[in-house]
Parts: sequence; structure tokens; C-alpha cells
Amino acid sequence: MYIKRKIKLKKPNKYYPFSVWITTIIIIAPVLTFFYWTVTDEMTRTDSFQFAFIAILYALTFSIPTFVISYFAFMAITRRQIKYSLCKIFLIIINIVCATITFYVCLGLTEGNIGIYGVYFLSIVISNLLFKIYKREEIISN
Repeated sequence: MYIKRKIKLKKPNKYYPFSVWITTIIIIAPVLTFFYWTVTDEMTRTDSFQFAFIAILYALTFSIPTFVISYFAFMAITRRQIKYSLCKIFLIIINIVCATITFYVCLGLTEGNIGIYGVYFLSIVISNLLFKIYKREEIISN
């Protein structure tokens, strides 16, 4: 008589860093920025739509170092098999610190930029929570 067993393995989702980066830059941050600008009356809706394309290109360009650092941090964290919640917290903190450095170098720290910082930090948290770090594989063996 053969007994079949299912073994569940946790494998890192190799697309996680890229998914978080693209989702933050192309989808969540521009939408939140649009709402922020319309609520604070800093731009009209037409101006913010025109500015969105330029902002996305700017964000993609200047966030490449953040993506590289978060990718290597992801690889290091997943190799250690740390708890799932701690992985998420570490990666969110790393992304926010890297984004803060990038913003500070590119824009400086002025009162007008703090709202945009908040929008991007919120989008980083949201996009990190949307995706799974590990994917499960089931192996059926005899």
C-alpha cells in the first residue's frame, strides 16, 4: 500500500520586487498624486493629467537605485526564511528609506514636497502589501 504525501514548499516570488516597483511608480503613486493635487488645489485636473506622464518617466528613472537595493534586500531576506510579516516590514522600511534619500537628493526638503513624500510612502506600503513574497509549491510524492 502506497501513501501519497503532499509537501508544501515556500519559494521566493522572484517577481515580487519588480511588481512592487512597477505598481508603485506606474499605478498607485500617480493615482494618489492626482487625488492629492486635486484635493489641495495645487493643480487643475487637466494640468495633473498632463504632468502624470512626465512624473511617471521621472519616477521610473530616479527610482532605479531604489529598485536595485530593494531587489538585493529581497534576495537576502528570502534566503534566510524570515517570518512573512517581518519580511514585509523590512522591505517596506528599506523602500521608504531609499525613496526618502532619492527625494531628498532630487527635490530637497521643502514644505511643498512633504505631501508628495507622503503620497509615495503610502503607495510603497500599499504596493508591498498587494503582492506575496513567497509562492507555495505542492509536491506529491510516494
